[in-house]
Amino acid sequence: MTTAATPRSATKPTTARWWALGAAILCATLAYQAHADSNAVALVTEITGVTKPQLSLHREIAPGTRIDLAPGAYISILHYSSCTIVALAGGTATVTEQGIEAKASNVASRKPGPCPRMHRIATTGPGPTGGVVVTRGEPKLYADVCADSEVILSGGGAADAISVEVLDLNHHPIDKRAAIHDASFQMDGTLAPRRSYVLRISFGGKREPLDVPVLVSPSNTANMLIIRLD
Repeated sequence: MTTAATPRSATKPTTARWWALGAAILCATLAYQAHADSNAVALVTEITGVTKPQLSLHREIAPGTRIDLAPGAYISILHYSSCTIVALAGGTATVTEQGIEAKASNVASRKPGPCPRMHRIATTGPGPTGGVVVTRGEPKLYADVCADSEVILSGGGAADAISVEVLDLNHHPIDKRAAIHDASFQMDGTLAPRRSYVLRISFGGKREPLDVPVLVSPSNTANMLIIRLD
């Protein structure tokens, strides 16, 4: 007994639909990430389980984003302007300019968090984005950081950062190179206050290192620095 062959033309629409669906998902993911990086008002500080949209550790979140947590999922979010960390266990939440909106039954905790300093750096083209930090040539302004600050990298290329080294203003190393994990690293608390340094961030592949001039604060009021790589 023979089986009738499936016409070649009958398989093409199905394949095309899968390609179209994959392209749509990719475009939506890239659009969400770009939107979140440029307009972010919150940061994921801890996450387990599945969320919609799919979030990850140290992903920034744009205002108006609705987050659906699958059963058993948990997420902790730092809201920038309110300097509050909200932990959610299941349910749905909405991130706004003012805070994190969710049913009380889904809020595991709500506590004060760090008030992060934001610095946007242009990694292409001349000069800085937003007039904050100059990435090429002589530094004109400094990122304010504490000796024990946590530093978060966001934006394009942040996931490719592999290590950081502390230099003096003459670009001489003064500390050993440290690995970067989950696009973040922790200052070790040894840098002298009221002094300027350079954080040299290295990336995988052939990308050139990025030098970020920083000024160490005498206080611990800025214990998180977020560097957006545009």
